[in-house]
Amino acid sequence: MATFEDVSITHARIEEINGAKTPYKMGFTVGTEATNVVNVAVQLQTESGASLGQQVALEIWLSSLSTGLDLGTAPDGAVAIGTNGVIIASHTAKTHMLVTTNSSGQLDINFTESGALVSCLVVKNPVTGELHVSTAMTHAT
Repeated sequence: MATFEDVSITHARIEEINGAKTPYKMGFTVGTEATNVVNVAVQLQTESGASLGQQVALEIWLSSLSTGLDLGTAPDGAVAIGTNGVIIASHTAKTHMLVTTNSSGQLDINFTESGALVSCLVVKNPVTGELHVSTAMTHAT
């Protein structure tokens, strides 16, 4: 009599079979404001939570909602890469961008605002389409 082993398919099993790493999670670190600048760092992660060791193109935007379902107000100062990643294009000035991570799946961006502004950084997962939203970054007056 033939027996069958468990053939459950999970994202982790697909990664194991393909030998590929696919971003399923985003780890955010939102810094505190210093001289009008708030840095937001993103680490792409596999389904198991391991850091993704590859460069990935991402669509990102600022939102005033914790759901990420709007396009927030642009900061009045610069929006620039901190240490990791590259801004490829800015679709809507300082709010909606195409970026790439570094080769370790890391991205960090500095947002400069001289007034009061509260925003979340939204990252669209390039594989699943899911929206990953940071905690609020707060610029005080």
